[in-house]
Amino acid sequence: MLLSACIASAVLLAMPPGELATVSQLTEDLIASTNALKTARYPRRSHVEKPVAGTFGDALVPLLEPLKKSAEEYAALSAVELEACVAARNSAAPGRLLPPPCEALVERNCALLTALLEATHREAAGMPEGMKALSAPSGPLATDGQLRLQHGARLAALRVASLVGQEKFEEAWRVCVDTFALGRDASQGSGLVG
Repeated sequence: MLLSACIASAVLLAMPPGELATVSQLTEDLIASTNALKTARYPRRSHVEKPVAGTFGDALVPLLEPLKKSAEEYAALSAVELEACVAARNSAAPGRLLPPPCEALVERNCALLTALLEATHREAAGMPEGMKALSAPSGPLATDGQLRLQHGARLAALRVASLVGQEKFEEAWRVCVDTFALGRDASQGSGLVG
């Protein structure tokens, strides 16, 4: 850190006086660009006919703690149950129902999943504070915020498998489309490529 400051000072001292104004302007431009990124909205084409006002991030905030608890509940399943859930998710077919522990997890989290997928119906993407590209890397959402969203996608995949097994194809399709939108919105403003 000290070495970097020394090098920067040496470079500034070596510059002709007229170019210091340019460095000052560049610094101001960098600060302005950074502030713009921190408050940016990410309008995008919606996958629903009538988007809801607001941002994905605003709708996501109240869901983050329940998603964390749901992820912990999923992780608490036995190894055999987890394996059965993964296998069922990866081999969905009409008439093939989810194993009871997986179906119970989907049912207990149905309202949470619905709210998460409805968050993708907002008019703009963007992440909540703590999950943005320029958020402090030490906050709780910086360490596991994206994992919470991944768990939401896992719930959606299990829900699709459940619906396909029950031959509710139209509803399964809607969940699929919203889940794709979840991936799209989770990448906007987070610094992730999604």
